[in-house]
Amino acid sequence: MEKTKDLFLSFLLGSAALCCMSLFQKMLSGYQISFHGFYVPFFAGGSFGLLIRIWHSNLIKTNKKLMGEIENRKIAEERFKESERKLNAIFDHHYQLTGLVDTNGRLLAANKTALRFADVEESKVIGRYFWDAPWWDPSQAEQLRHAINNAARGEFVRFETTHRTADGAIRHMDFSLSPAIDDNGDVIYIVPEGRDI
Repeated sequence: MEKTKDLFLSFLLGSAALCCMSLFQKMLSGYQISFHGFYVPFFAGGSFGLLIRIWHSNLIKTNKKLMGEIENRKIAEERFKESERKLNAIFDHHYQLTGLVDTNGRLLAANKTALRFADVEESKVIGRYFWDAPWWDPSQAEQLRHAINNAARGEFVRFETTHRTADGAIRHMDFSLSPAIDDNGDVIYIVPEGRDI
């Protein structure tokens, strides 16, 4: 112990004394400074060396915990991506026109069938009010706004309507709005679907 004490005293008396004190102050104020196994006694009894060992041990435990959390997050992200791939496969391979609308009526997503039907790119319709999208005639806007308001309150809405295709043909559709509800029973999205009849 005396040898360690002498090393500590000579270090503090040497040219690195200010640097050493700065490290101690930063460590004590919450910085994570690794001493890489370099133990420095606080007083002659060596109690500061014990503090460093405890701190270093906690750092290892914290590091293991963080590594575990990172691994869990990677697994969760991969599961989310797989779930998203499955949802996209279902969404984009529907023969019917399908979309996703927020409770204010703004279009969040449209499947490929719906985009082909109107001959429009997704970027041109996402974020627009659904009743302003090319699937709808302006004369239908008020009926659709009313239907979306009802769906936003949790009501399933269904009616027959007509849509004009990109080449001008009139198609008769069985149209519905299904509210998507979260675990608390709140409507978070509305799913519009159009089936050719």
